[in-house]
Amino acid sequence: MKLSSLYSNRPEFQTVDFLPGLNVVLAEITPAENRKKDTHNLGKEHFGAVLDFCFLATRDAKFFLFKHLDVFGDFVFFLEIELADASYLTIRRSVEEPMGLSPWVRQTVKRQFAVRR
Repeated sequence: MKLSSLYSNRPEFQTVDFLPGLNVVLAEITPAENRKKDTHNLGKEHFGAVLDFCFLATRDAKFFLFKHLDVFGDFVFFLEIELADASYLTIRRSVEEPMGLSPWVRQTVKRQFAVRR
């Protein structure tokens, strides 16, 4: 079993495809005139929190997605996990729906459950 991808129904969330082996979250500042700024507050911790949310973390009112429902209320996240038999388990987790969890297992191509960009 290995992580395959994390994506959303919203275009503001950039799809993350996990590669075989160790994956590292790295913050890089572009364009060149901004390179001397620090790499804090670029979303590394929030990325981990969204992963945790998809791994069925408890819904906590202090969690950034729920603190800002006006911004994130209509987000739905999809975490795809490749299983040992090469099928995919997709976990769908909605920010707005309290019981917004829907798992699917399929043999077909990846990322068929969200609007793609």
